[in-house]
Amino acid sequence: MNKALSKELQTHTGNGDNCRDKYIYNLPKSHPSNLLEPLRNAEVTLDNDNEMMNFVEELADYLNDFPERNVIGLENKLKQANMDSLYDEAAILKERFAKKLYRGQLSHNSQYLYAQSLALINTYFAHKIKPLLNEGAPKSIIEKELLDEVFIPVLNNITKVDITINIDHVRGMLYFLTGKCHIKWS
Repeated sequence: MNKALSKELQTHTGNGDNCRDKYIYNLPKSHPSNLLEPLRNAEVTLDNDNEMMNFVEELADYLNDFPERNVIGLENKLKQANMDSLYDEAAILKERFAKKLYRGQLSHNSQYLYAQSLALINTYFAHKIKPLLNEGAPKSIIEKELLDEVFIPVLNNITKVDITINIDHVRGMLYFLTGKCHIKWS
């Protein structure tokens, strides 16, 4: 039996045909370094968990432009931050991730995974990259920190539950968030 997720079966019998099985799941407390742990075990499904379903709805927030921010496009955002050399590849990666996102929108597990991943990228960027941009750090430092502090940590979390996602998808998530005005580079 899996130590991380123990399942106990209790059989309750009633009168006549009123018999049912009750499953009790003892989930481990989440660890901040691995927010995607619940999806690693196939016994955890989001279809029957209203609280998780509500969380997945947060993904819709990332699909829309951030309220009350000027929509100036990915290219202009990168130019304002003096990172316009990233644009050509960023545009391709953004579209590649957007296609993957929309293909998976009927899967609750995919929705959960993308909502968690986008939230991680948004937070890591705000706390690790944005200060470097504000300080005027060289592009080489910013690009290295994006790799070390955003892309690799998110990829390490995602690949524990979905091996079809690669680092280019993770990079595309950053540019997707940038295009939707959730991430500001300047």
